[in-house]
Amino acid sequence: MKALELYSGIGGMHYALRESGIAAKVVAAIDINPVANDVYHHNFLETVLMNRNIQSINAQELNKLNVDIMFMSPPCQPFTRLGLKKDALDNRSCSLQHILNLLPELKNLRYILFENVKGFEVSQMRDRLVNCIKSCGYIYRELILSPCQFGMPNSRHRYYLLAKRNNLKFCFKQSSLGNNLLPELFELLPKSKHSVLAEKEGKINQKSGRLCYTLNNILERIEDSKYLVPSKLLQKRAWVLDIRTTESNGSCCFTKGYSYYAEGEIEDSCNNAYIF
Repeated sequence: MKALELYSGIGGMHYALRESGIAAKVVAAIDINPVANDVYHHNFLETVLMNRNIQSINAQELNKLNVDIMFMSPPCQPFTRLGLKKDALDNRSCSLQHILNLLPELKNLRYILFENVKGFEVSQMRDRLVNCIKSCGYIYRELILSPCQFGMPNSRHRYYLLAKRNNLKFCFKQSSLGNNLLPELFELLPKSKHSVLAEKEGKINQKSGRLCYTLNNILERIEDSKYLVPSKLLQKRAWVLDIRTTESNGSCCFTKGYSYYAEGEIEDSCNNAYIF
């Protein structure tokens, strides 16, 4: 099976595909960010990497790649709960709309994996995506998932859409779009190194109610004073910091924008996470 990775970044979906054990190969990846592309190229030398604007791609080029599956994780800023939520009116949604315009012409494509921020599920672009894939002859499932559901010590809820041609079948039914996987889905998933480690050394994560291993298993043993929070700041702001230790079995993701909400309460995220 051949895959195309759009908005490839540093290769997160490529790495996940490799770790899944599915017999598939990423034959091409496309992203416009030169720094991310440098990292991607370092990680996956064998993949054809295109430094392109998604909107410059046409259906003829994609059909020549003859891919079975397409991964895409378009810009999340138009949909994030901390942003302006301009949705389809945000210029950063234009590339996704371009892909939707091309989909009816991609005759060999059989599978689609779409990922975005939690909040996309209530957006106009989500409705456009679903209407497009249905009109193109796909069936789909939607999920909101977090790493802590799979034994990894991190909370980061994301929206996923899985689609396949309607002559193919899903092995599970669509449930309500919540944060919990149906128990039978866990039985269908193969054992990963993360779930094995969680069963061996984990404890119950309060957010997911499932076993997660501790941060001690993944932290690098590097001690450098330049990475430490200044004592003066720590004494003043410790109560708003998400402080974790090596024995913690959870953490939160953060981006550069989160620092603007240092004293605000943000669902499913936190302003900063410091490891000691």
